[in-house]
Amino acid sequence: MQEREYLPLGSDLTRKTDARIVAATNADISALGSNARFRSDLYYRLSAHHVHIPPLRERMEDLPLLVNHFMREVCREENRPVLDIPQEAITLLSGYAFPGNVRELRFLIHDAVRASHEGTLDMARIRETVSNRADLTPPPQGTRTVFGPELPSLKEVCDDLVQEAMRRTDGNQSLAAQLIGVSRQALNKRLNNMRRKD
Repeated sequence: MQEREYLPLGSDLTRKTDARIVAATNADISALGSNARFRSDLYYRLSAHHVHIPPLRERMEDLPLLVNHFMREVCREENRPVLDIPQEAITLLSGYAFPGNVRELRFLIHDAVRASHEGTLDMARIRETVSNRADLTPPPQGTRTVFGPELPSLKEVCDDLVQEAMRRTDGNQSLAAQLIGVSRQALNKRLNNMRRKD
């Protein structure tokens, strides 16, 4: 790789190439190199120019753009009109961790478009997928909550969690209850208690 030479199969003569090598991984290669699980000399040759692209769950501001792009992509492939994207789709997807990263979002949107029969993106497929997989992909420990120098009370944390779930789902109690793992009745009771205190 360093000398830009290769040996074709069945040949005894090396040849020169001007090919560029692009490698991608979701593993921490530098850590693997320090554990002798990846050759460090190969790592240094591959990392001449390094580009770090954060996973989708760390750049949710890109979600509306990506959903629109993938929706248009499949509509173009299937020669059908562009669909409307309900705000509920973005709200629901923004609460999901996407363990399969952007590729998972692409297949999810393609599936939802193919299941759509009206002029709007099919929400049933998105709801089903997100609710079925949400409990399998919790965020890494220590990344779900950020605390300042002063710790909140347990009640304050619960109230903040309920408010955030309601914000992410645009006030949809069924979706909010699913996001935080409680029944709709339990969420409704807490919301009523919070309103009485206000």
